[in-house]
Amino acid sequence: MNIRLVKLYNSILNQIDDKSIVGEDFKYNDSFLLIEQEIDKTHSAQFDGTTDWEFVLNNSYELLNTKSKDLKIATWWIYSIWKKDSFFGLEKNLEIYIDFIKSFNENLYPKSLKAKTNTIAWFDETITNELINHNFQDKVNQINFLEYFKQLCIVYNQILNNDEKYFKKVIKVLSEKIAQDEQSKIEHQKKQEDKKEEPQQLDSISESTVSSSLSLLKKTATNLSSYYRQKDFADLKSIKITRFLSWLEVDELPINENGITPLNPPSILEIDELKQLFNEKKYEEALILCEEIIQMCPFWLDGHYYSFKILEAIDKQYISKEVQNQFISYIKTNNGLLNLSFQDKTPFASAKTKSWIKKELETNENSDSTTNQNDELDLEEISDLKEAMKKIEEMYSQSKSEKDKFLLRIKHLEIAINFNKDDISLALFDELNKNIKKFNLVEWNPKIVSKVYSLVLNYFTSVQIKREKLEKMYAVLCKIDIDKALEININ
Repeated sequence: MNIRLVKLYNSILNQIDDKSIVGEDFKYNDSFLLIEQEIDKTHSAQFDGTTDWEFVLNNSYELLNTKSKDLKIATWWIYSIWKKDSFFGLEKNLEIYIDFIKSFNENLYPKSLKAKTNTIAWFDETITNELINHNFQDKVNQINFLEYFKQLCIVYNQILNNDEKYFKKVIKVLSEKIAQDEQSKIEHQKKQEDKKEEPQQLDSISESTVSSSLSLLKKTATNLSSYYRQKDFADLKSIKITRFLSWLEVDELPINENGITPLNPPSILEIDELKQLFNEKKYEEALILCEEIIQMCPFWLDGHYYSFKILEAIDKQYISKEVQNQFISYIKTNNGLLNLSFQDKTPFASAKTKSWIKKELETNENSDSTTNQNDELDLEEISDLKEAMKKIEEMYSQSKSEKDKFLLRIKHLEIAINFNKDDISLALFDELNKNIKKFNLVEWNPKIVSKVYSLVLNYFTSVQIKREKLEKMYAVLCKIDIDKALEININ
């Protein structure tokens, strides 16, 4: 969750249109029922217990923004933010939820007092139990949370016209924690005054304090990163801290089954917003948003590519090189990361990002002069397929060397893959493979063959190329370039 997305959600505070402030009652609409059914997967014994909270978040937001100002939908919306983005998301959006209820108050759907009471009772009980089970008082801004839940209790009282004490346990825990911390602060200050002539000692770390010490470290680092970023959105220290936080607890590759992990991808809304900002050349906003997503999602590899391109665009070559070097080191350390996907089968790294990584890895490993002409074409700078194809064909027609022509065809294949043109990619591979056999390149130039086969094996599956053919290529690759072969999983 990030500051730009909070601004986006503020739109639910606007009236539906000029003719209707709160829109229609949507409780019998298919969209409403689908959201309710999705939530019931978690809270009903009839379902498998797995709710798509991204679906709940996006669809409840859409209804609130364009169709109906409904307390139940708004409560689903804030609850889905909690389920998806945890404490940070809840803290950033509770105020919007409170303002939403204040703004539409007695006009809110449902009109039934009983229906509103049931919704509030459900949220009170559910969020209270989940927060307390997560020891929330040690993970949030206690003062902010206390104020938000007190305000929420007041607005609930106003729309229900009662004096019920909602969120009693949450408010009690926070109040006691704040009082305890304040007392500890007073005692600490007293000790400091008593020992002001003595040199300060660092607190020792033990099994009982390691968790809280780690939380404090991450909180302090996050604040430092935000501070440096506010002074300069492209500050190198902020960028380094972001990667430190993102990768701090990555000890090994995430568990996966056939390359599919149980991890959630970044929010679609955030990614779409980032792409729009990048395309509109709003680089400051784009970089801030991108870095925030990277910090929250260590396996979203496309973010590092975006940060690199933004820094290059604003002429920050030294910093972009630092981003690139840190990222390549991360990829090398976590061998196999490029072959994994989120639970919805979205790859950790898109085709463009893989192409960039592959290019940088090869540049670091080998500076073969025969690829100089080929490298003049910077694929990442080309956004139009026709432009890319035209450029590559011009270079191909001007080339006098069969080897250079072959390398250009490989680049041609990379372009087609970058633009997800499977038919073109397969046709180009067929041509390359025929030349590999024709000129016996497995024996005479295994490095070029390795480049072609590893490219194809990385991007195509048995759906597009017969598994038997993939396995033959893989067997050849194992003989000529075992390091590349070990990085690949045939799907």
